[in-house]
Amino acid sequence: MNKLAKDLQVTPIFHEQFYQAWIEFIDVKEITARTYTSAIKNFMYWLEQEGITQPARQDILQYKKHLLETKSASTTQLYIVAVRLLFDFLAQENLYPNIANRIKGVKSDGSFKRDYLTSSQSRQLIASIEQDTEQGLRDTAIISLCITSGLRAIEACRADVADLQKTGDKYILRIQGKGSDDKSAFVHVSAKTHQAILSYLDGRESGALFVGTSNNSKGQRLTTRTIARIVKKRLKAIGIDSPRHTTHSLRHSCATLNLLAGGTIQETQQILRHQSIATTTIYTQHLDKLSNPSSQRIEDFIFCETE
Repeated sequence: MNKLAKDLQVTPIFHEQFYQAWIEFIDVKEITARTYTSAIKNFMYWLEQEGITQPARQDILQYKKHLLETKSASTTQLYIVAVRLLFDFLAQENLYPNIANRIKGVKSDGSFKRDYLTSSQSRQLIASIEQDTEQGLRDTAIISLCITSGLRAIEACRADVADLQKTGDKYILRIQGKGSDDKSAFVHVSAKTHQAILSYLDGRESGALFVGTSNNSKGQRLTTRTIARIVKKRLKAIGIDSPRHTTHSLRHSCATLNLLAGGTIQETQQILRHQSIATTTIYTQHLDKLSNPSSQRIEDFIFCETE
């Protein structure tokens, strides 16, 4: 057994040499590589905490149980996939047995983990933000854009001022979408949202679209974590303080409100930029469940029968 294998057993640390070889093996985009790297570091930290220097298949199953107790189903699935890829690589390089082979992942139930905002809540949220500060103008622009265009937080972070363009009589924002390497996609920018962005920019024509306003981050491109804090702060200000209401709730609101306002599932698929309409169908199924009168019908029938 070579030194690399011993390093993995005795001191489960993600060495640079090991990392580079593994990344080449899994052949994924940089952002995915960072996600898997984080997952593997979490696994190795768990091994260290448990005092495990030579993990066996049973340890992988125990780790999966630990993840299910501390993480969401989707996060558990991602972490298990990363572990399987790790041991695929180790086995191929004859460094360690593939003890993760055929370890099952975790299936999501297909339900939403985040709640959407109603039309009145969306209106209240936007109206609650002050318009006499740079921070207020910026937050209004971000939240309005995410709700009306279905923008993801990462897409808002990547946006530049130059990406805001006019095509015909419509305004669009060029975006680097999920899993994309360039800004070939775009979202429509509604009239009021466009005006909110212009009010925030105040003549600025270059650089990142959304930047920090505090002394420590003045002019620096916002991160997804910062946008998450902004949204949570603004939601709390109107009395919405739930772990089910996050930045992603704004995107959920975009889809749900569009359907409630009469938009078709095809239009909703387009605005969310889902590759498969099956993903968009989850929204219609969710609304169908909410409007299902069966429980009330059964209750009325029970009490009608006893009267």
